[in-house]
Amino acid sequence: MKVRFIHIILIMLLVPATLFAQERSAFERSALLEDIAETAAENGDENTDLSAVLEELEDLMNHPLSINNVSRTELEKLRFLSPAQIDNLLNYRNKVGQLFSTTELSLIDGFNDDLANKLTLFVQIEAPEEKDFNFNKNEVNAYTHYVIEKAKGFIPDENGDKRFAGSMPKMLLKYKGEKSKHWNWGLTAENDMGEAFFSGNNKAGFDFYSGFVTWQGNKLLRRIIVGDYQVKSGQGLVMWSGYGGRKTIDGMSLRYTGQGLRPYSSAAEYGFMRGIAASFESGQLSFTTFYSNRNNDANVTIVDANDDPAAVSTITESGYHRTGSEIVDKGALNIQTAGLNARYTKGTFSAGLNSGYQRYGTSVQPDPKLYNQYYFRGNENFCISADAQKALKNASLYGEFAVSKSGGTALVAGFDASPASEVALSVVFRDYKKDYHTISGNSFSEFGNVSNEKGLYSSITLYSIPRVTLNAYLDTYKSYWVKFSSLRPVSGYDFAVQGLWAISRKLNLQLRYRTETRNENASIESTVKTDTYKTTNKIRLNTEWKATNTLTFRLRSEWNSVEKDDSLLQGFMVLADANAKLFNEKLSATARVAWFDTDHYNSGIRTYENDLPLNFSVPVYYLKGMRYYINLNYKASRALTIYLKLSQTLLNNEYTSIGSGDLAIEGKQKTEIKFQVRYKF
Repeated sequence: MKVRFIHIILIMLLVPATLFAQERSAFERSALLEDIAETAAENGDENTDLSAVLEELEDLMNHPLSINNVSRTELEKLRFLSPAQIDNLLNYRNKVGQLFSTTELSLIDGFNDDLANKLTLFVQIEAPEEKDFNFNKNEVNAYTHYVIEKAKGFIPDENGDKRFAGSMPKMLLKYKGEKSKHWNWGLTAENDMGEAFFSGNNKAGFDFYSGFVTWQGNKLLRRIIVGDYQVKSGQGLVMWSGYGGRKTIDGMSLRYTGQGLRPYSSAAEYGFMRGIAASFESGQLSFTTFYSNRNNDANVTIVDANDDPAAVSTITESGYHRTGSEIVDKGALNIQTAGLNARYTKGTFSAGLNSGYQRYGTSVQPDPKLYNQYYFRGNENFCISADAQKALKNASLYGEFAVSKSGGTALVAGFDASPASEVALSVVFRDYKKDYHTISGNSFSEFGNVSNEKGLYSSITLYSIPRVTLNAYLDTYKSYWVKFSSLRPVSGYDFAVQGLWAISRKLNLQLRYRTETRNENASIESTVKTDTYKTTNKIRLNTEWKATNTLTFRLRSEWNSVEKDDSLLQGFMVLADANAKLFNEKLSATARVAWFDTDHYNSGIRTYENDLPLNFSVPVYYLKGMRYYINLNYKASRALTIYLKLSQTLLNNEYTSIGSGDLAIEGKQKTEIKFQVRYKF
């Protein structure tokens, strides 16, 4: 293998440095964001977009809450705190009057050292600085992503035609502003690789535009948003725009919190509303109402005499408009959505009513298949639900029940408890009938949608052994009807156990095992089609070492196996990470070298990668080869920050191409450059 410039940079980063200073919490901040992202990586897919969630948590880290003034609503934004823990913290504060040190957090019922340390990333003892009523803050981000090697879609055929309508680089421009205590606004413009730019179907420049203006008050009218926004209510059975809950080994974070309205500023072209929304509050009652009217991408199956869509089969979420078929599907389905949510809160009890109505401009008619017999069909849908939450001394109860126009019902109910600081328990039951059709729901599920599923999840966390945290969960589930990947209703179980040993303040060791079994289409060719059982096993060993105050290393090895039809596919990966803060915090760097050897894409290993602020990267390492990257962050001044990521995937000599379809690249390597500038004024 030839020595490349990026290899030299990686070697330099992997040499311990002791001449620079680093803030103790810098790596802990990054680690917490990565833990959340890893959950999505394991239970989502390559298209999962968690950038909005990570951006919100990062903003909270950069603007820590005052522990002596923080409200329940603000604490609920922290996904790792249960209602009982929030209630215990507020009761402790009311009892003692004021906290004088964050070390007091570990004394609160239901807290332990690990949870207290995590919370200190978001809170501070000092009161927050009083802002000038007329302050004005602005931030501009400009980002580009370029792949050096040309994919198949960019290469002209024998007739000089290309599959992709546009240029190579991905481009993103984002601006947001804030004035006084009331006004917030933002604008996002984005072009994916291969989309036309000031040409073709995008004469106005970018392929995707998004924006919002928000006004916040402290009387009856609490918030009004015009433009793009998200609505989150209850436990997500009716409305939960954007990223919802995912199965995680930490069962205490499964309850949905932080409900209400949020302006939308992500570049993902799905999971949001476009119109107007407002929230009101009077005493113990609060109300949210909204209206949205936007055109969504959909697969067009029938056109009328004017070549306008007359019927669509599915709503698509990729946001890509590169090829002729993708461009035809762009904005093909108009969807109008309206809703009203009402909530009553008194102390530790809260209950709400959630409703939503949706009307489609074109009839939704999925192509008739066995697995989609109970999918939504028609032009309109509505849902209504009731939810309730109650925090007890060291436990909490929550749940939501919903019914849709079809008569189908959905139920989710949960219980979590910390009977002692050494143990935490969680149980979640869900029952989503096959004919339940949500408006924009995104609740806890195995299959990723609120329909055709029944299951019971339970988890336990133990802190009884000094410096050791043990986590385990078991999730059993089944479907009422067949799935796309099965010929009969699916049933299965998912079990995971994890141990984290903090050997010292500088060294910790993590071991995780996960196994899942479910029925799936048999891949063996036969006259009579049938289902067979597929078993997936995963083992991860992770070591993190804070070598000095300037450098942290991570070494991880991971093994996957997929067994089906008497065949066995395996995958193995080992990676080394290095993180550093250099030159008095002006320069930070993250580097990775990963080697992987897998039999197939299905046994590939999905792993979170540290990326630029506006990005969320979860690639799949598959086939045989290596991948490495370096991610640099340079604070040129208080106003200007520059980000750069260089990465390359290099397959073994036995391969002649990398990727598939229109994104296939001839050769064995793929080299990427990402560049971003952030300016605050």
